[in-house]
Amino acid sequence: MTAYIIDTNADTDRLPLDGDRETAAAWFEANLPGDEVEELREALITAAVRLTGEDRELLASNGYKITED
Repeated sequence: MTAYIIDTNADTDRLPLDGDRETAAAWFEANLPGDEVEELREALITAAVRLTGEDRELLASNGYKITED
């Protein structure tokens, strides 16, 4: 079973949550561009890679849903 993250605020592709920081960074940079949100984007990237309970809450509170299939 694979876990994915979905941006509930936009119609975007799913990000497989496999712990790969480079893939997560590219996905978040494409879906959340701009220098004004750089700190938030970095926090979300870190959360997607670590995926602890607190990380899941941070992602959910910013409009991201974690699904499994």
